[in-house]
Amino acid sequence: MYAEMVSVIFRHDGDDPEERKTEEFRNYAKVIHRLFDMAKFCPCEENGTVSYDEIKVWVDKLIRILDSNHQKEMFGYVLGRLFAYAPKAADGHYPCEAVCQIIELPKLHRGPPCKQKVLRCCHLSTFFPGCIGKNLRETGQILLIRQDGLNL
Repeated sequence: MYAEMVSVIFRHDGDDPEERKTEEFRNYAKVIHRLFDMAKFCPCEENGTVSYDEIKVWVDKLIRILDSNHQKEMFGYVLGRLFAYAPKAADGHYPCEAVCQIIELPKLHRGPPCKQKVLRCCHLSTFFPGCIGKNLRETGQILLIRQDGLNL
Protein backbone atom coordinates (compact mmCIF):
# COMPACT_ATOMS: atom_id res chain seq x y z
CA MET A 1 0.00 0.00 0.00
CA TYR A 2 2.86 2.37 0.82
CA ALA A 3 4.39 1.88 -2.64
CA GLU A 4 0.99 2.53 -4.20
CA MET A 5 0.81 5.87 -2.38
CA VAL A 6 4.24 6.71 -3.81
CA SER A 7 2.92 5.75 -7.23
CA VAL A 8 0.10 8.31 -6.98
CA ILE A 9 2.08 11.16 -5.42
CA PHE A 10 5.33 11.05 -7.37
CA ARG A 11 5.80 11.00 -11.13
CA HIS A 12 6.88 7.88 -12.96
CA ASP A 13 9.55 7.60 -15.63
CA GLY A 14 7.68 8.11 -18.91
CA ASP A 15 4.59 9.53 -17.17
CA ASP A 16 1.98 11.41 -19.20
CA PRO A 17 1.76 14.78 -17.40
CA GLU A 18 -1.69 15.44 -18.90
CA GLU A 19 -3.22 12.62 -16.83
CA ARG A 20 -2.01 14.30 -13.64
CA LYS A 21 -3.55 17.66 -14.55
CA THR A 22 -7.19 16.68 -14.19
CA GLU A 23 -8.98 18.08 -11.15
CA GLU A 24 -10.15 14.60 -10.18
CA PHE A 25 -6.58 13.26 -10.11
CA ARG A 26 -5.25 16.30 -8.23
CA ASN A 27 -7.93 15.92 -5.54
CA TYR A 28 -7.21 12.21 -5.25
CA ALA A 29 -3.46 12.88 -5.05
CA LYS A 30 -3.98 15.45 -2.26
CA VAL A 31 -5.82 12.88 -0.14
CA ILE A 32 -3.17 10.25 -0.79
CA HIS A 33 -0.42 12.76 0.00
CA ARG A 34 -2.02 13.49 3.39
CA LEU A 35 -2.08 9.75 4.12
CA PHE A 36 1.55 9.47 3.00
CA ASP A 37 2.54 12.29 5.38
CA MET A 38 0.74 10.54 8.25
CA ALA A 39 2.46 7.20 7.53
CA LYS A 40 5.22 7.32 10.11
CA PHE A 41 6.40 3.83 10.90
CA CYS A 42 9.26 1.43 10.58
CA PRO A 43 8.26 -1.54 8.44
CA CYS A 44 7.87 -4.81 10.31
CA GLU A 45 8.30 -3.21 13.75
CA GLU A 46 6.44 -5.05 16.45
CA ASN A 47 6.73 -4.04 20.10
CA GLY A 48 9.96 -2.16 19.50
CA THR A 49 11.75 -4.88 17.55
CA VAL A 50 12.24 -5.52 13.85
CA SER A 51 12.77 -8.96 12.39
CA TYR A 52 15.49 -9.01 9.75
CA ASP A 53 13.76 -11.77 7.77
CA GLU A 54 10.45 -9.90 7.71
CA ILE A 55 11.91 -6.52 6.81
CA LYS A 56 14.04 -8.07 4.07
CA VAL A 57 10.90 -9.54 2.46
CA TRP A 58 9.14 -6.17 2.85
CA VAL A 59 12.04 -4.25 1.26
CA ASP A 60 12.31 -6.75 -1.61
CA LYS A 61 8.61 -6.30 -2.31
CA LEU A 62 8.98 -2.51 -2.17
CA ILE A 63 11.82 -2.67 -4.70
CA ARG A 64 9.75 -4.83 -7.07
CA ILE A 65 6.70 -2.56 -6.86
CA LEU A 66 8.67 0.66 -7.33
CA ASP A 67 10.52 -0.92 -10.25
CA SER A 68 7.28 -2.06 -11.88
CA ASN A 69 5.88 1.46 -11.39
CA HIS A 70 8.99 2.95 -13.07
CA GLN A 71 9.91 4.69 -9.82
CA LYS A 72 13.04 2.86 -8.72
CA GLU A 73 14.80 6.21 -8.21
CA MET A 74 12.42 6.80 -5.27
CA PHE A 75 13.68 3.74 -3.40
CA GLY A 76 16.32 5.51 -1.28
CA TYR A 77 14.00 8.34 -0.29
CA VAL A 78 11.05 6.08 0.52
CA LEU A 79 13.08 3.58 2.51
CA GLY A 80 15.02 6.24 4.41
CA ARG A 81 11.81 8.04 5.28
CA LEU A 82 10.48 4.88 6.91
CA PHE A 83 13.76 3.86 8.52
CA ALA A 84 13.76 7.21 10.34
CA TYR A 85 11.17 5.57 12.62
CA ALA A 86 13.27 2.49 13.40
CA PRO A 87 13.57 1.54 17.05
CA LYS A 88 16.83 1.66 19.00
CA ALA A 89 19.23 -1.24 18.93
CA ALA A 90 20.03 -3.15 22.11
CA ASP A 91 23.13 -0.97 22.58
CA GLY A 92 21.04 2.22 22.52
CA HIS A 93 22.10 3.36 19.05
CA TYR A 94 19.81 4.08 16.14
CA PRO A 95 18.77 2.32 14.01
CA CYS A 96 18.23 -1.24 15.21
CA GLU A 97 20.37 -4.11 13.95
CA ALA A 98 17.85 -5.37 11.37
CA VAL A 99 17.64 -1.95 9.72
CA CYS A 100 21.45 -1.66 9.71
CA GLN A 101 21.65 -5.04 7.99
CA ILE A 102 19.16 -3.89 5.34
CA ILE A 103 21.10 -0.66 4.74
CA GLU A 104 24.23 -2.74 4.18
CA LEU A 105 22.63 -5.03 1.56
CA PRO A 106 24.39 -4.94 -1.83
CA LYS A 107 21.15 -3.93 -3.59
CA LEU A 108 21.37 -0.56 -1.81
CA HIS A 109 24.70 0.09 -3.47
CA ARG A 110 23.42 0.05 -7.05
CA GLY A 111 22.90 3.12 -9.17
CA PRO A 112 23.23 6.68 -7.87
CA PRO A 113 24.16 6.80 -4.20
CA CYS A 114 21.09 4.97 -2.95
CA LYS A 115 22.64 4.04 0.40
CA GLN A 116 23.45 7.69 1.04
CA LYS A 117 19.84 8.64 0.24
CA VAL A 118 18.57 6.07 2.73
CA LEU A 119 20.94 7.30 5.41
CA ARG A 120 20.21 10.97 4.68
CA CYS A 121 16.46 10.46 5.03
CA CYS A 122 16.87 8.09 7.94
CA HIS A 123 18.84 10.59 10.03
CA LEU A 124 17.32 13.84 8.79
CA SER A 125 15.65 14.49 12.13
CA THR A 126 19.07 14.63 13.79
CA PHE A 127 20.02 17.74 11.91
CA PHE A 128 16.61 19.28 11.24
CA PRO A 129 14.31 18.64 14.23
CA GLY A 130 11.16 19.70 12.34
CA CYS A 131 11.66 17.01 9.71
CA ILE A 132 10.80 13.36 9.52
CA GLY A 133 11.80 10.83 12.13
CA LYS A 134 10.93 10.16 15.71
CA ASN A 135 14.41 9.78 17.08
CA LEU A 136 15.20 13.33 18.16
CA ARG A 137 11.68 14.59 18.84
CA GLU A 138 10.55 11.68 21.00
CA THR A 139 13.71 11.06 22.97
CA GLY A 140 14.97 14.63 23.24
CA GLN A 141 18.46 13.19 22.85
CA ILE A 142 21.10 13.58 20.20
CA LEU A 143 20.88 10.66 17.83
CA LEU A 144 23.76 8.24 18.18
CA ILE A 145 24.53 7.31 14.58
CA ARG A 146 25.85 3.79 14.19
CA GLN A 147 28.97 4.72 12.26
CA ASP A 148 30.72 1.76 13.83
CA GLY A 149 28.03 -0.60 12.57
CA LEU A 150 27.70 0.80 9.06
CA ASN A 151 30.31 0.96 6.34
CA LEU A 152 30.00 4.68 5.63
